[in-house]
Amino acid sequence: MKFRAHAYTAVFLALAAFGLAACDSGEERAQEHYDSGMALLQEGEPDKAQLEFRNAVKLDPAHVAARYELGLYLKSKNDIRGALGQFRSAAELDPNHIGARIELAEIMLVANQLDEAERFVLAAFALDPENPRVLGIKASVDYKRGNREEAVKVAREVIERIPENITTRLVLVADRVDSGDNEGALKLLDEGLAYKESDLSLNVVRLGVLEQLERADDIGPQLERLVEHYPRTDQFREALARWYVFKNQYDNAEAQYRAIADNNPRDYQRALDVARFVNALHGPERAREELERLASSDNPLVEYELAIATLDLREGDEAAAIERLDRLAAERTGADQNRARLERAKLHIKDEEFEAADVLLDAVIASDTKNADALRLRASRFLAADENDAAIRDLRAALDVAPKDVQIMLTLAAAYDRNGQRELALERLAQAMQESDFDLPITLRYAEALIRAQKPEVAESVMNDALKRRGESRDLLVALAQLKLRRQAWAEAERIANRLKVIDPKDAVADRLLAAAALGQRKFDESADILETVVDTEGGDASNGVIALVRALLAGGDVDRAYTYLTERLETKPEDVTALVLRASILSGRGDMEAAETDLLKAIEIEPGNAAAYASLARIYNSMGKASQVTETLQKGLTLNDRDVSLRLTQAMQLEYEGQFDDAIEVYEDLYKQRPSSTVIANNFASLLADHRASDPEQLSRAFNIAKRFRGSDQPYLTDTYGWLLHLTGSSAEALPLLRRAAEQLPTNPLVQYHLGVVLAANGEFSQARNRIDRAMTLSEQVNFSHADRAREVLKRIDALEADRARKAEEGKAQQ
Repeated sequence: MKFRAHAYTAVFLALAAFGLAACDSGEERAQEHYDSGMALLQEGEPDKAQLEFRNAVKLDPAHVAARYELGLYLKSKNDIRGALGQFRSAAELDPNHIGARIELAEIMLVANQLDEAERFVLAAFALDPENPRVLGIKASVDYKRGNREEAVKVAREVIERIPENITTRLVLVADRVDSGDNEGALKLLDEGLAYKESDLSLNVVRLGVLEQLERADDIGPQLERLVEHYPRTDQFREALARWYVFKNQYDNAEAQYRAIADNNPRDYQRALDVARFVNALHGPERAREELERLASSDNPLVEYELAIATLDLREGDEAAAIERLDRLAAERTGADQNRARLERAKLHIKDEEFEAADVLLDAVIASDTKNADALRLRASRFLAADENDAAIRDLRAALDVAPKDVQIMLTLAAAYDRNGQRELALERLAQAMQESDFDLPITLRYAEALIRAQKPEVAESVMNDALKRRGESRDLLVALAQLKLRRQAWAEAERIANRLKVIDPKDAVADRLLAAAALGQRKFDESADILETVVDTEGGDASNGVIALVRALLAGGDVDRAYTYLTERLETKPEDVTALVLRASILSGRGDMEAAETDLLKAIEIEPGNAAAYASLARIYNSMGKASQVTETLQKGLTLNDRDVSLRLTQAMQLEYEGQFDDAIEVYEDLYKQRPSSTVIANNFASLLADHRASDPEQLSRAFNIAKRFRGSDQPYLTDTYGWLLHLTGSSAEALPLLRRAAEQLPTNPLVQYHLGVVLAANGEFSQARNRIDRAMTLSEQVNFSHADRAREVLKRIDALEADRARKAEEGKAQQ
């Protein structure tokens, strides 16, 4: 046993000795690699040297000097993240390594991380308070902290001792720029570049100074210098390409875009950028050649073929695009196949081949349930069919995949709004605004939604926040002023309008806002005077000013002055169509239909395509009881303006008035496709479907889905439509309070009274139901009411139900 123990001890000691030897060998080999790296640096071979430093660190992770040298190399290659890691490790391994702390301080200073920069530089200062680089960095931090005078003093002292110190020199450059002495700054930069021509900071700052001096001819050479020293930095090449375009040096610009593509062989967008530039410069034929070259390479990306299909479409060759997309969808697999299917589905939708589009979208989602593009596109199809819940499900799934996609957020907000879920819609709009960094159109859309939701204070706060972030945006200021007017904050609206006048003294919109603010304060003459000046200033195209002026006069009750103004204007400008249409409106309001007709006929003669004139004339003929002339006028107007929404809406209403409900529904359906967000069109369409297609379950379901957006509305017509559809879909108890409110707000509307009567009967309130139906019948003697026959049948059913209730009551008494 003793022998065995002795044997184990011997083995253990041998292994330990071998381990120590291996350790020594590893450290020695690491040092050899480090020494080799330093020698290579002396020979001007930094790329080979860094390989030696990496080997040293791999063999000995605690080799501080190797880490430091590797960090310097990475910094020289603009790999700041990698350099930062090496310098941090060196500083942690050796707290007294001043070089690592200086480099860390400089990196943090450039990144404007002042707290971190100050921490590192103070640590270095404690190690060597006389070190010029340390003093220079400390001066830079002090300058950025606002201690400018002391920082500049220290920087001058350092530069006198070490003129090649870049960080310190930049303090003096900043001082010159902040003092408005850009030429002096340029001189300091050039002196610094004489020591190190390739320094990134000096070159970038020099570029900025040249831009401030507006020395366009010198900017190009400066960018060329940056590209020479940093050939793989695409931002410099992009800027240089733009400068070449500015100087009409298109071949040089193309060369830069091609170099960027070469720098990024895996980024197909860079290659497509070249094709786009070629297209803009030489036309689609050359662009096609470029794309065909890309598409014919080994293992070509599907994106190049898709780009050719897009080019086909732009040139009007849809057949070629379809053939290519169908081929790709058949030949490719996986994600490439789905990309082709999606593009083909978009064409199906454009051509109104919806079933074919749906098949492709379902196939994409079946193979890739997290395909955000397909989910979003299918959701748009669901929304077009008013399948709001299905759209919302797809959009939620898409947002799970792409949580920062602003377009998905906006589409989901629209879906929630159409489903009557306004708070959820507002949440998504707020999210989209934040994610887009207060993008102007999105911010305005959110503000408008808040106003519609009766949250004007929140809307105002949102717009003020956007102004702080985006600066004095004209559109934001106009929207804010309009909100102030809605809230009757006249003085505040006036102040904002004056801010707009400071930005542009000739801003007619600002003048109209000032006029509206004056009108709100009942300063009618002042408001009219402002608008008259606007009209005079606008000269030939003064229609908006004329409309605003007349509205201001009418709002002030000064109908005579409005009429006189328009008449006088027409005496000097007899072909002012806007003035003719406005005067016709005043004349019709006075009951002078013939004179109004004359003005509108003249307006149409001057401007045969004026849709507003046709629509107004049709309404006047309707008031005069000239049904045939109403139809004739609308037909003429639509011949010239077949897509005009106002004319077609007037046509639909006329068809409804004449009892041609199927034709009216057909027009409304087309209008709804064109303007699915229009409240008037959506309400009228859903109402007609509810009243005349209720026997068709599919049409009834669609009408209810359309009307869901009216949940919570305080508009009686909208409340009536939604309440009536609740009843038709089996929720009569839920519908009753809504229809009561609508009937109270619209006491002279026979259809609304009829709806309430029917729902009262459905809830067993027969006496009240009879009263409402009787009221509807009475009102129908003065107002067009297409449901008179139905109302009579409802009264008969109420009689029968009351009789049945009375009979059952008598039978109950008899049984007692």
